Amino acid sequence: MTAIGLQDGQQVADARPLTNHVDDYASVLAAKGDAPKHVRQTIMRIRRIIDGCRFVFWADISASEATVFLKGQCEAGAIGAQTFNHYQTSFKSFCQWMVRDH
Repeated sequence: MTAIGLQDGQQVADARPLTNHVDDYASVLAAKGDAPKHVRQTIMRIRRIIDGCRFVFWADISASEATVFLKGQCEAGAIGAQTFNHYQTSFKSFCQWMVRDH
């Protein structure tokens, strides 16, 4: 497709910073009727993992790295086991949405 001047949608998505995708995901959650508090918490959790792991683009994401980051947060007393699970669920849902939507 690039030979005729068109870009593959996946390439375009891969080149966008994750922060842009997170903003899109927040809009999707709100549009489907999720409570504003849930949307804020979910997005905050996703951003904390992205920032903590220094993920910038889709290709940077590593499930292992995210898990190690969250485990470190538990060990430091910043989050508990239940909160660990909430963070992990939020991030997995975001990643699954990325795969389905892009």
